Amino acid sequence: MNRVLAVALVAVVAAIAGGAAASPPAFGRWPAGALPTTGLLHDDGRQLWSVRAGRPPRLLWTHARARLLAVAPEAHALAYVLTVGGGARLVLLARDGRAHQVDRVRAGFIASAAFLRAPGDPWGRVRLYWTRFDARGQRFALRVMTGAGPRRVRVGLRLGEVPYRVAGYPGGARLTLTLTLLAHPPRGDTLLFGADVAPDPGTVTRLGTPYPLEPAPSHQAPAWLSPTQWMTLANGRLLLYRVECLYDGPQRVVRPARRLDAEGLVDEGAWPLVPLDAHTVLAMPSIAAAVRASGLDASAATRFGARPRPYVAVDTRRGAVATTHYVYSSSDAWFAVRPDLRYRGASAARDCR
Repeated sequence: MNRVLAVALVAVVAAIAGGAAASPPAFGRWPAGALPTTGLLHDDGRQLWSVRAGRPPRLLWTHARARLLAVAPEAHALAYVLTVGGGARLVLLARDGRAHQVDRVRAGFIASAAFLRAPGDPWGRVRLYWTRFDARGQRFALRVMTGAGPRRVRVGLRLGEVPYRVAGYPGGARLTLTLTLLAHPPRGDTLLFGADVAPDPGTVTRLGTPYPLEPAPSHQAPAWLSPTQWMTLANGRLLLYRVECLYDGPQRVVRPARRLDAEGLVDEGAWPLVPLDAHTVLAMPSIAAAVRASGLDASAATRFGARPRPYVAVDTRRGAVATTHYVYSSSDAWFAVRPDLRYRGASAARDCR
């Protein structure tokens, strides 16, 4: 299985923090309420920075070594992961300025996290969802933070399928769940859940009927551009989906002007697609030509792919590609701070292809 995130520190809204454990000793208070509500956040594993075009980066916070995993709407809460021996701790950085441990995997990892509203409660509070792997029992699971503490989310899957990565627009009430297969990991189908996707939207602790998206042979979870639009990477192309046009498949196929890392050579495919706004995503350019030209064997190619390297920005309307100074590595994380857009059901679209 490709290398996955093994560290997560999570920050959630104050209402959620009530059921969390005591503040872990590795973290003190964080600057809750002082983070910018727009722009880009960059965390290098020890420091959190605000990044805006045309301005020098601004240091916001210095913390214990951890990886930023999710950002709530308007940066009211954050999500990080700490590596502890062969396991991981998931911590909430809540609106009250405190860090609250919400999960611990003694042997395994936290694979993903997202701040979302439950598909079955689209006008409710923002909750933290995350996926975890417990190596002791070889179990993958999806969990959610509730007022009573963390709870397992039931998902009806086929034999051999397990939840791997959860994603969605911050604060949105639709989510995608990327699956992995126990027999042939890590690539599996991607399922969409939402109140306007199927008759049964489920509850806070149970996902209802899913809509299966077209298989996308990619390591990356979908990048949500808005509460109703997302992109997936498939065979070097970016596929744009709209919730109003699900039955028509992808609404746009974007062929970037520069080849992307469809092979998963950069950091063993662990790099994420990063949505910057409604029309731009950060993606990793392909290094396949450099690997072939250097004649690297598998081990050397893995080390070469682990080097820090910059993202490119892809215009999702025309496929234009621009270089950036946004460097990705196994410890760097980039997130655009998104507004909290209230739920609106999908309307019948007339411009589907």
